[in-house]
Amino acid sequence: MADDGAQDGFESLLMLGSTLQHLPDEKFLAVIDKLAIVSQMAPVAAIFDEARPRMRVLKPQRPRSLQRPLCRPFEDLFAVRSPIAASDSLLDRSVIGPLWRHVEASEPAAVRTLQAIYKQTPATDPQKNFEIGGQVWRVTATALAKAPIPEVDPEVSALIRDIMLAAVAVETFKRKFPLRPLARFGDSEKALVKEQLDALSTVATAGRGYLVAIAARMASPTELLCWLREAGRTVPPILERFALSKVTDSINQFDQHIVQVDPENLAGRAQELLAILETADAATSGAARATVKGQADAVKIKVRDALKSHVIDVAAAGIASAMTGEASRDSLLAAEGYARALAKTRKSAGKVGLGTATDSAIQSVRRNCMGRIDDLLKPAPSSGDPAADYAKTRTQVFQSVRIIELVDGASAGRDVLADAQRRLKALPR
Repeated sequence: MADDGAQDGFESLLMLGSTLQHLPDEKFLAVIDKLAIVSQMAPVAAIFDEARPRMRVLKPQRPRSLQRPLCRPFEDLFAVRSPIAASDSLLDRSVIGPLWRHVEASEPAAVRTLQAIYKQTPATDPQKNFEIGGQVWRVTATALAKAPIPEVDPEVSALIRDIMLAAVAVETFKRKFPLRPLARFGDSEKALVKEQLDALSTVATAGRGYLVAIAARMASPTELLCWLREAGRTVPPILERFALSKVTDSINQFDQHIVQVDPENLAGRAQELLAILETADAATSGAARATVKGQADAVKIKVRDALKSHVIDVAAAGIASAMTGEASRDSLLAAEGYARALAKTRKSAGKVGLGTATDSAIQSVRRNCMGRIDDLLKPAPSSGDPAADYAKTRTQVFQSVRIIELVDGASAGRDVLADAQRRLKALPR
């Protein structure tokens, strides 16, 4: 009977997970608040994973627990796991429960003291909370130095230990560069990474944990690998595996964008993916580089087919259709989306053998817009309201100029606009 009861409870949780998203905001938050107490149970963790996008919007009040600061230094690793790219260099939320129980069992007095302090510390005092976090990370590093986390892969336990050793540096980096993902690994970011790595060089394997935690915040971790190699620094194998798994994640995400078929978004993702693959090729060596090359060859075919089918072959016709007559706001937005998609495609088209086709599509859009402007500026029967006629024509001319500007650059738009304004002066108003 006990087994039957457990099974009934499990099925009830599965049923709750399928209906939770349909609850009104107030009831949704109330259920999340109750489930937070047992959030480490496998079925509840699955419910939280599904509910997380809505939780980020509604921001439910979370109970103050030391598990929150405990996880901060490695929480970015939770968001990057790919079912295909999953490797032992990535963390799963299921590790939190065993980790916390291990720390409690290993350092009970320290945990009790910190819990008491944490409960008395206002959430609105970031510096005090940061200091408490530093103590939690030191206690955790001590516990993991004594013994690995029971029931957890030893390499995962070692990675968490190394991140705990570097946790203050990781969180300092995140406070200075809070955007996630970190889209640009520029001079300021590189300078801080260098400074922090140098400071951690005497702390066992802290540098390894630091690099993985920083890589998890980056849109393209292979940029970090490139910088390390150029600086003559060692690239930990676990970091290279992690970076390669992120490349695979990017490929998988591109597949999803193909299905969604948003031309502008698709063109932007294609540009980003090709740049990531180029960086990955430069950042890797040996077997890892061979893996990247194999992925790149397959991806370029996929990108080529997607851009040709969903952007190049349809953009000119889509824009012409949207700009017919008095285009609605939605039609204009669709036309501008196609124009931006073509412009983004031009930046990456040469890498997949689509340079000529993209230029031809852009010239077709330009010819169509120029033809529309010519038609609009031809003498036409008056409606009896010259001012209204002039305003309507002027608006439609500017719409066509806007498309040329988006697809062929600002300078091309300025030249067409100057000619159109000269011709507009000849119209009655």
